[in-house]
Amino acid sequence: MPIGGPRVTQFVKTVLIGMPFVCALGVFVDWQHDNAILRHQGIEITRDLNRDSARIRAINDWVYQNRGFGKNDHYFMVAALGPTPVQVLEYGGDCSDKSRLVGAMLTELNIDAGLVMLSPCPKCGFIHTVVEARSESGRMVVDPIWHVDYPTEDGRFLGVRDLAGTSLGRDRVAELQKERGLADKIAAMPATEATFDYAVGMNWDKDAATRTVAATLRLLGYPPDQMFRPRFLEDPKLILSLFLICIGMIAVCAKFLMHFSGIVQTIAGRRISEIASHRTTSRSQSRPADPSACPSAARANPWRGEPGAAAPHADPDRRVRERRRVFRSRYRAEDRHDLGASVARTHSHHPCSRGRARI
Repeated sequence: MPIGGPRVTQFVKTVLIGMPFVCALGVFVDWQHDNAILRHQGIEITRDLNRDSARIRAINDWVYQNRGFGKNDHYFMVAALGPTPVQVLEYGGDCSDKSRLVGAMLTELNIDAGLVMLSPCPKCGFIHTVVEARSESGRMVVDPIWHVDYPTEDGRFLGVRDLAGTSLGRDRVAELQKERGLADKIAAMPATEATFDYAVGMNWDKDAATRTVAATLRLLGYPPDQMFRPRFLEDPKLILSLFLICIGMIAVCAKFLMHFSGIVQTIAGRRISEIASHRTTSRSQSRPADPSACPSAARANPWRGEPGAAAPHADPDRRVRERRRVFRSRYRAEDRHDLGASVARTHSHHPCSRGRARI
């Protein structure tokens, strides 16, 4: 029995289309497992705290003290996406890595949070990453690398917009450097990493695509510079699951378009065949069955030689003409007979005298 055929081909196509969804489901389940670990750890850290600002500070303090501050080289499937929050939880990391962990843990505690990137000038590269979260009194910034937050005298905390264009961030760092002394890590913190004049959650000026998205958000009434950085940009497993779902949707759409185009081609082919068949039938009906019979039938007398056929109306002139034609033909035949006889009498037959003699 031959292996293959339409059924096997259809099965292979179905498997190829369904594979991205299956992989996305597996990655999504793994991501949910990581979230459960982060949620459990966050609940343990903030068990006795009632205010969001206190929870935010507690998570920032714990991440600062957890593991080291070197760059985390671990990753999930794609190295360019960096480590997952759980990998940072297990192995530590630099400012962007630990900020990623703080943001993920706060999100699991139902606290809005996102990463913020600092730059010393408008066209300069980013030099530092912190976290901005929403507390009961507004937004507040925490730094899990230098163990810094920015409170006010009335018990509130400062966000990026409060710190931008001021020296409040640098003043807070100078105050902590005095307070903690030279033995603390904050003694090496540069003032540029506490300057928020060009801080952004998203680099909307990166390329044409991001600028288009920013313009669309402004038209819809959502200021892009006030939005938190989306979590999927800082969670490799989440972005991979979304990417695989997109691949699966593209495959489904391509399959649908191919099926639809096949239906259209089938219908068009049937229509063309019907039109061609109709034209062929019309031509065969308009063409006579025996073309040579038409002139003879037109010249023949329709009622002569057909027994029982009704004769047409009497035409005396026509009968006279026919009789004259008959008589004339008879006379011509008799004349030819007389002419032949006279010629025969005039030239009598003489046998040839030349040639072989008969014995």
